[in-house]
Amino acid sequence: MATLQKTLDKLCKTVDKAVFKAVLRFSLGFILAGAQLGEWRPLGIACGMGGFKDAYACAGAFLGSILWLKQGGVLYAAAIMICFSCRLVLRDTAVGRHRLFMPVCVMLSVICVKAPAVMPYGIGRTVNLLLEGVFTALLTAAAEEYAAEREKPADAVRCESEKSGCIPISDALEKLGGMVDTLKGEVKRSDRGNALEWAFDTVCASCNNVKSCWSTDYTATRRAVGQIDRILQTEGAIGESSLPQPLAQKCLRPQLLCRQLNKQYSALRSRETARRSRHTDSLMMKKQYDSVAMLLRDAEDGKGARGEFLEQVYKKVDRVAKSYLCAGECRVSCERDRAVIELPLPRKWHAEDAVAVGDSLALALGCALRGGECVDTESGKVLRYYMDRRISAEVVSSSAPCRGEGVCGDCCKFIMTPDRRQIVILSDGMGTGEAAARLSQASADAVMGLVRAGVSLSAAAEAVENVLQTNVDVSGFTTLDMVEIDLISGHCVFVKYGAQPSYIVRGGKVQSVWKQSLPAGLGGEGVVLSCVLAPGDRIIMMTDGASLPGDIELDARRLCACMTSGRASDDMTAAVITVSEGRE
Repeated sequence: MATLQKTLDKLCKTVDKAVFKAVLRFSLGFILAGAQLGEWRPLGIACGMGGFKDAYACAGAFLGSILWLKQGGVLYAAAIMICFSCRLVLRDTAVGRHRLFMPVCVMLSVICVKAPAVMPYGIGRTVNLLLEGVFTALLTAAAEEYAAEREKPADAVRCESEKSGCIPISDALEKLGGMVDTLKGEVKRSDRGNALEWAFDTVCASCNNVKSCWSTDYTATRRAVGQIDRILQTEGAIGESSLPQPLAQKCLRPQLLCRQLNKQYSALRSRETARRSRHTDSLMMKKQYDSVAMLLRDAEDGKGARGEFLEQVYKKVDRVAKSYLCAGECRVSCERDRAVIELPLPRKWHAEDAVAVGDSLALALGCALRGGECVDTESGKVLRYYMDRRISAEVVSSSAPCRGEGVCGDCCKFIMTPDRRQIVILSDGMGTGEAAARLSQASADAVMGLVRAGVSLSAAAEAVENVLQTNVDVSGFTTLDMVEIDLISGHCVFVKYGAQPSYIVRGGKVQSVWKQSLPAGLGGEGVVLSCVLAPGDRIIMMTDGASLPGDIELDARRLCACMTSGRASDDMTAAVITVSEGRE
């Protein structure tokens, strides 16, 4: 028995899974075509039409209907062919992608094809035909829904896992931050009245006039307590001369009463100050949890400008692939300096197909492609093309310290990420000298580290801003002027925290990039601006000590030197990014 099992396992491994699934779908359509519900046989049609790529089930249902010619199967086969032709022609249009397209098409096809053979037999058979069409449409809609659930994308699967109780760690951290915020809101508010009552109870309990003040003249005493409350709020303390009537006249222990009132009110103010401090700490704690959750989600998703670019490329590639090849899903990814496009090949294909597909892809994407060779992968044979990076970026910077300082408090850092994104950061720490230099360099290094970890530039800057905000009274604040250039897509993102305007020079014209914002550490939100760069463009960045010269057509190094020349009253840093054609 064990030997037989091993033999069957080896046999199954030699059979391609795709072939097995195709045979299974064909057999299912063939068998269901013979299933009869009264005078109806709609199961074959629903199986063949359900799902977007079930051509094998459709072929099985067609042949199964032909097999049952004696029971009018040829009419069902005709209806299947009409629906399959409509799907083939209109599948890439908005009408063809509508979820009601196939059910309505199936219903109309069944009714139109069978009507000439049924209507002569009277109204009863005609009504029966209409009911059959509606029932077939409902079955097809159910099959479409089932196929859509099976092909649900990863984001939808993630949502389902969240519903089942399994959520990502980033969402769990957000819930933890929400818990901190909830507990902060449940702290009881201080009550000045309770503090004043405690002071009066301590002094008046053993006084001989307690009944006169708090029983006979209760209304007047309560009015005096309200006046004392207002005096304490405005003056912060109360003396014997400030006691309102009738307490000033009747009280036997005015000095002790004032001392107790001031003591209780001082303790109350200390508790309120501590509570406000805890409230601020809770807000910062929640902000830190939310910041870490944002970083994790950003690193997990891997979206942003590059993700949007790849998604647009995928849509165009997918349309071309469906026009020429029908063998699975295409794939678009990044590989250092280029985007990689892989199109799965059917079992029978010709070399001429690769040429036609490559020409159509280049036309759809608007750029030249390299490659086009057939490559064996784990999932089968694929056509592989390469889209080289569109632009290159060269960065030149220059810094000069403030007059009288040996160290510049500004810094300029830039890196090229492995996926070919050029990152440039200018940071201007509060003040001048070594303290400002430590702050600006630490902030820029922190942003660089997060970007290297796969976090987007805006998310990294927001996390650094949150850290600076918790220590702003000790370390101070800093400006952050950041640029992220995707060399493959040409997309450029500016992120600014209290930074000076940047400038894009294109064709001799200068365009300012700026929007008002607070420096990092003061609790403000960064400003994110974006554009698409082209070869020949130039980006000019500077801190508040530098200035733009009159001649912006100078060489990049000379331009930076001119912007930071002289001994100014503040640190100066400038950077020039020159954009050129992408190089292999």
